[in-house]
This record gives sequence, structure tokens and C-alpha cells, in this order.
Amino acid sequence: MDRIPDGGAPVIGLRSPVKALVAALMLGGSLLCAASGAATAAPKKDFQLGQNSEAQACRAVLRFDVPPGVDAADIYCGAWETPSGRVMVFPDRTRALAALKLLCDGVGQAVRDPDFSDLNQIACSRQESGPRRFGLIASHGRSVAVGAAFPSDWPSLLAAAKVMSGTISTKAVGSAAAATAGQDQIQTAYPQGAPGQAASAKYELVRRRAYEHNAVWSFGSASDDFSELLRLHKAIAPEDPAGEGEILAEIALNLSNIRRFDEAAAIFDQASVNAGNDELLNAKILNYRIMDLLNRRQFDKALGFARATRKGESSDTGSAQTRLNGVRSEAQSMLAGLGEASRQDRAAILRAQRFYLAAVAARGLGKADAISDLDNALTVLNDIQQPPAWLEAQILAERAETRLNGGDYKGAESEARRGLALVATTAAGTRTEAHLWLTLEAAQVGLGVRDQALASGRRGVAIFSRQTETPGMPGDIAARHLEVLLAAYNDGSDPALAAEYFETLALVWDGAAARSAAQLAARMALSDGGAQARAYQDAERLYRAALTTQQRAQSEGASANEQEAAVRATEAAAQRLRVAEDSLRQLAPRYLELVNPKGPSADVRGVLAAKEGYLRIVLGHQAGYAALITADGVTPYRIGMSAVEIEKRVTAIRRTTSLKRGRLPDFDLRSSAELYQALLSPVAKLIDGLEILQIDAGGSLASIPFAALTRTVPSPALLAKVKAEGDYSQVDWLGRRIAMATSLGPATFVRLRQSATKRASSGSVAIYGDFRPDPGAVASRLAAERGLSESCRRDIERSLTLLDALPDTAREAQTVADIFKSAARVRLGADFTDSDFFSAPEVAQADVVLIATHGVLGLSSCFPEPALLTSLGPKGLGLIEASALLDLKLTARLVVLSACDTAGGGQLDAARSGMADGGEALSGLARGFIYAGASDVLATQWKVDSASSAAQMHAFFENAGAASQPLAKALASSQRSLYSNPETGHPFYWAAFVLIGDGASRIQ
Repeated sequence: MDRIPDGGAPVIGLRSPVKALVAALMLGGSLLCAASGAATAAPKKDFQLGQNSEAQACRAVLRFDVPPGVDAADIYCGAWETPSGRVMVFPDRTRALAALKLLCDGVGQAVRDPDFSDLNQIACSRQESGPRRFGLIASHGRSVAVGAAFPSDWPSLLAAAKVMSGTISTKAVGSAAAATAGQDQIQTAYPQGAPGQAASAKYELVRRRAYEHNAVWSFGSASDDFSELLRLHKAIAPEDPAGEGEILAEIALNLSNIRRFDEAAAIFDQASVNAGNDELLNAKILNYRIMDLLNRRQFDKALGFARATRKGESSDTGSAQTRLNGVRSEAQSMLAGLGEASRQDRAAILRAQRFYLAAVAARGLGKADAISDLDNALTVLNDIQQPPAWLEAQILAERAETRLNGGDYKGAESEARRGLALVATTAAGTRTEAHLWLTLEAAQVGLGVRDQALASGRRGVAIFSRQTETPGMPGDIAARHLEVLLAAYNDGSDPALAAEYFETLALVWDGAAARSAAQLAARMALSDGGAQARAYQDAERLYRAALTTQQRAQSEGASANEQEAAVRATEAAAQRLRVAEDSLRQLAPRYLELVNPKGPSADVRGVLAAKEGYLRIVLGHQAGYAALITADGVTPYRIGMSAVEIEKRVTAIRRTTSLKRGRLPDFDLRSSAELYQALLSPVAKLIDGLEILQIDAGGSLASIPFAALTRTVPSPALLAKVKAEGDYSQVDWLGRRIAMATSLGPATFVRLRQSATKRASSGSVAIYGDFRPDPGAVASRLAAERGLSESCRRDIERSLTLLDALPDTAREAQTVADIFKSAARVRLGADFTDSDFFSAPEVAQADVVLIATHGVLGLSSCFPEPALLTSLGPKGLGLIEASALLDLKLTARLVVLSACDTAGGGQLDAARSGMADGGEALSGLARGFIYAGASDVLATQWKVDSASSAAQMHAFFENAGAASQPLAKALASSQRSLYSNPETGHPFYWAAFVLIGDGASRIQ
């Protein structure tokens, strides 16, 4: 690489290329105001420059606000209203170099061009996100041209320089651009295509959207955005490893937020490698690692890192919006809140953030000095001219929590009110405000003013119910309000309080379920009801903005007229939101189910039959909460077992439902009985009077079949028989007493029940199975289709190699085909492809669809979506994504997902995310099928025994078809024939299948 000749030191650029161009033009005027005319004849009008690499027509627009002696033109491409670049022509090199210093900082490389005596191409130093610019300095006679533009517009930049220097005419531009000097270097730098304004705008849009999603705690959506941002960054800024490292850090933090800790650690390591010697980025990554420790609840380590590294250090860190000790554990990026802060202020903000992280960890350990860290955080912020209100609010919220934990309820109330006053004028209607209301509620409970506490809690829950970017609320956040509601209900058994309790439970939608819902909602917003969905989102945002303006006007003492105008604007925005929601509910009700999981108990009761029940269960760190709805009313209750204790028992049960070295372990009857006692015994008498129970439970409870819970601990004699003979035929399984189905939420259940009678029957069946694995080819095709990196491709391939072929599924498929005879369309082996599945009209028209294959929660952080594996055909990806199912219009009454771990999370999922998230692999898949139009999904929770599976499928379809039993009862009957047999009484043989949807649905 050669330095620019005659220029001395490397040229120095401005932070903003656009500002640099303007400054350069002004400099040209000051340097040459006394010059004696242009060096060469310049064009008298604007001229065309041909197409750029983004297939946009470019043109040069002459500038007439230049002093004598300077010619200049802006380069515009496509429909962009801002210039992509600028060319300036000077009569001598010294002045040209002075202007170039403000345009493009970098090292020049000589390139040959017959129209210039010398030409240097400059890769401008990076000063901001997005693609770097490329500049030039070229000589022709006395004229010296300088300029800079996006990489995609290099041919246009060079052509404009030639025309402006007088080396070619405007008519010769086309031929000059055909073989552009320096283009090879750009193509080498950008193998995926030279980026321009379109690529830069898309990059900036995704970047801002990712940080906005983090700011509202929509971690699933943010993860998708950051994965897309990483792909874009590799394409438009391959020379910027630090920028890639910053994105990797965001991806790692989001993976930590969803408990995929091993993946997060590996990506944090890669981010550190990419960061190199960038002090701010390294500090940010360190802070994110501290937040990762908080997510893991390793408070000791988190506090050690926070306090050991914060002194004198500026750290571009993220915000740990964390509530511990049974309240919450969430971490979010803070970069969106830094805005255009100076480097000095940014460093101060980040130091304050480090104190905040230390306080969060200290409170998690019960240390009394947490409040001093928060005091230090506020002291640091006081030195900033415009401290970020969102961070101040978070610090005040943490101060309130700290005082609450110490029993200082009055102090907690005061801190919470300070935070609410601040956030009301900066971020009204956000989750931050909702958290503060719930903290205030807890403080008021401590002060003994329960009525006021209930009112505060209701305001917080109301805000959560309106969040569209992040549906629902975490269980630990809801726990305090649920406790207050339950206490009030127990005092008087008020049915209205029971209904409110259930509706609060319905809002709790966290973990994998929330992520899969967000993915499906994003897909649905682009298709079915897309315009209405976007109008609803816009209306919701405008309402929050209007509310913030109104509250700011009130707090800042605006005039009466201004306050009145703000109130009217808020009322108008609220009305527009109501209209948008009504329109969306009519045209795209499925979308609202995904982004707004409300579930009035009256609606559920209205569709339940006399002997049906709907059970909603939510788990928290300290306790669980549940409510049973029957035709007689709502029964709320508390579960005295923590999520951790429940997960231990779930894991113990799951370990005994898979073969170990060819041997089947004894089923963990004790854990099964303990779960029944904790979860269902408070309403056992009510359940005994039911025939079908809809169970709505997530987290680790999605990993077990409730039919295999035992109502009583077996007697010593029965346990001895089980131990000696492996005979479980006398165990009092819950499945003996009642038929069950899994629900995906009250709103979905009500919609399915109401639409059940509207379905016409085709009598046809579509069957797929015996997929052919090809990990390398599938990973390569997926990477090419989605623009994934080579490291992502390798990661996906490694995951796929863990999933073997399933030849036994051919037998199962044929068994079902024999039941339906000529009505069955069967595709096995190489014919089982995703392209056939999505294109075959028989699939859309079938009453029953059976897919026997692997189901996964996600193959990589680059591809986190639930999917089913298929054979790879000439077209397609070799998998069926959950969100892609929304492109189908199914009429199926039943979809069967049969084979390995389609519901339970198996070897791949358990290793990646633990049983709690792995168990919700089904959530995304089942939602995808049900929102595509299916009524029910029947899926397996572990790799099934082929012989017992075939027998169970035969019995199930006989019961559901010929006998026309409701699907839940048909499943229960098929299970009975197996668990009553001593040879197949172990739940491994009969309990793998679970029904998701409407248990009372029927097939013909």
C-alpha cells in the first residue's frame, strides 16, 4: 500500500462523511476565494452516471454555491434524497489535498487509469457503523479531483471525477464505467457485493430495531435482529472485526437472557477476540459477562467482577435490568439509551452502570451495602449535563427493591414514586414503568395498605397487557401481584378477584413460548392481516408517546391550554388504539393471540362443557400459581413448590423415560407423585368430577406428560413388584382418571373451540417419514439461503450430525396409511422433502397430517427457530420452520408429530438449553401448525418404541375415527391398552404422546 503522494501525513477525516463533504466544500471556498477561474471546462448541467452495484441509476447534480475556481457535484443514486458522495475539482494539488483531509482519512493505493496521469484509491478509515467509504485523488493536467462515496458507487464517483476534470464528455460515461479502474479492489473487499446506501440503510434499520427490542426487553426479537445484523455486517463491513465483536456481544447477552449459557460463553469468547485492543468494547464485553453471571444467579462472581474492575474505567456496557430474590432476572443492552452522548459522558454513564450492576449482585447476596453502589451510580450521573432518564429510573427502581428487601417499606415506597415520576415523563407505558408500579405495590403491602397496593399492582399489570413488542410478563414479575390477589380472594372468595387472578396468570408468557410467539407474530405481520397488525403496533406506540407528552406537561407545569391539548391528544390516541385493536381482532385474531395473550375467564367458561376444566399453571422462583376453571367458576390457588424444585423432579422423571445402554431405568414414581401433590392436589376433588382437562403450563412442565403423574405414592408392596418385575400395570396414573390435552393459552383455546363446528371434512391423510440425513448439504444450503457465516454453517452442521436417521418411522407411517387406505398420501425417504410438504395441495386439504421425524428447538444461535427435519431435495432447505408454517392454509383437524423429541427436547436441545427451554421446542412447532389452521397437534416427548408406537397409533385412530371419540379420550384409551399390560406399563411405552389444542375436537 502506498501513501498518497505529496500529501505528507495521512489525511484526517470527520466523524460524519456527510458533514465532511460539506466542510470540504466550505474549505475549498476559503482556500480559493481569490482563484482565477476553473482549471478546465466543467459541464453546465447535471448528467447521468449509469447504474451502481445496487442496480440504482446514479446522476451527478452540480453545485452552484461554490466559489470561483472550484467545481463540485453531488452524486445521487436511486430515489435517495441524500447524496451518496461528492466530487470536487481544484486547480492545484495542495489545495485538493487540504480538502481531501476532510473527506477521507486513509492510505491511498495507486491504480492505473488512461484518463488520469495518476489516480489513488483510498479506503477511508472507519468512523461510524455501516460500510466504509472509498475516496479518490486524481490528476489530469492542472486539475486535481478529489471525492468520496459508498463502495457501490465507486464507478459513478470515478466517472463524475473524469467528467468534472474534463477528461471525458458526459456522453462517454457509459463506456468509461464499463471497465472501472479500482473496481477489482472493491470486489475483492466485498465478495458479497459492494454495499451502498440501500445496504447501509437496511443495516442501520436492523441495528436500531435490535436495540429498541432490547430496550423493551423483547430478547427473542432482539436475538433475531442481531443475528440478521451480524450477517449484514459481514457483507458490508468485512474489514471491521471490532464492529462484528460488538454485535457478537449483543447476541451472546441475548442467548444468556434465554438461558443458553454454553452458547453465550463461546460467543463472548469470540467477541473478545474480535475486540482486540479496543478498550471500550472490551469493557462492554466484560460488563455483559457480568450480566451473564447475574442471569446464571452467580451473584458472588458477578459482584467480584463488578467491584474489581469498575474503578477508573469507562465501559461501554449494557444495562442489567435485573430483579433477583424471586422477582426477576433480565438483562438488556443499554446502547440504545446512550444516544449521541460525548465520549466523556458515555464513559460516565457506563461507570454508573457498573455501580448499578454491583448493586444488583450485592442485593442478590443479601448484602447491606448495595445501596452505597446505587448512591455512587447517581453521583456519577449528576456530573452529566443530560443524564439518561431511563438509567436513573432503573437505579431508583433498584434502590426501591433494596430497601424493600431490608424491610424499609416507607423508603421503598418513596424510591418507587421517584422512579415513577421520572419515567412518566420519559417512557410512559413501558415495562420500566410497569415494574415500578409492581415494586410500589409490594412496598404498600408492607405498609399494610392493601387496597392501595392492589390499585398500584393493577396499573403495572395493565401496562404489561398492552405490550405488543414483548407479549406477556415473566412469572416472577407477576408473583407479587398474584400473592396480593390471592390473599384478597381468600378473605372473601370474591368471584371477580378469582377472575382477575386467572387473567393475570394468562398474561404470564415467558421463556421459549414468548420467543416462538414473537417469531410467529413477526411472520404473520408480513402476511395474514399484515396491514392491520402494523397499524395496531403504530397506534400502540403513538398512544405511549402521547401519554408521555401529557405526563411531562403536567409535571413541568405547562400552561392550562397546553395540558388540555395534551390530554385531548392522549384521548384521541387511545381511541385510535381501540379502533386498531377492534379491526385487528376481526381480520387477524391469531395475531392478537400471539402479541397480546389476554384470556378473560368468562370466555373460557363460555366454551367449556359440563365436565371439562381448564387449568393454568405459572411457576416462579419461590412458588407457583394456578387456577382451575370449570363450568361452576374459577378456583385460584398457590403451589408451594418452587420452579427449581419442580424442574429437579421433571428432570428426574425425564431421565427414566429413555434407554440407557439398552436398559430401561425404573420410572421415578416418587418424583411423579410429588409433582401431582404440588400441582394438582389442591383441586383434586374438582378434577375428579371432570372427563377432559385442558392443561396450560410452560417451562419445565412442558417436558412431561401429566398423564404419567401418580395420584398417590405406591405402597411398599407395589414398589417391590415394580422393582422386581418391572410391572407398572397397577400404578394409579392420573391418566386413568381423566383425559387431558395441552393448551397454548386461553385465547387460542377459545378460538379453536368456537371454530370447531365450522370445519368441513375431506377424509384425506398426508403422511411423511423416514427422512434421509445430509448434515453438510443442509447446513450449506441453509447458510447460502440465509447469508450465514461459515462459522454458523459449521455450527449447524455439528448440530445436525447429532440427529440420526429414523428408519422405523417408515413402519409407523405405513401403519397409519393402512388405517386410512386409499385416502392416505405417503411420502417416505428421499420423497419426504420440505418443498413437497409446502407445495402439495394434499397437505393443505388433508384432515390428518402425520410427520415422523426429529423436532428441534434450534440448530444454532444463527438459526434459533424450532423446526422439523426433512430430506433435502433439489429445492428447499431440508427442514420445516415453525414460522414458515404460517404460509400454509391448513384445514387439518389433527397434525401428528411422531418420532424423536418433537415435544420434549432431546439430546441436542437439552445440551443447548436445559430441560426447561428444551421442553418448549413443541411450543413453537405446535403454535405454527395451529396458527396455520390445524385444530390439534399430537406429538411425542421422547424417542418412542417403534412397536408400542405403532400399536398406540393404530388404537388412537381407531378410537378417534371409527368410534368418533374426542381426541383427548381417544388418546387416553390408546394409552390404557398399554399401561394395563405388565409388559408395556412403563411410561416409556405409552406416555410419550401428548395432545395439544382442543381435547374435545373430533376427526371423522
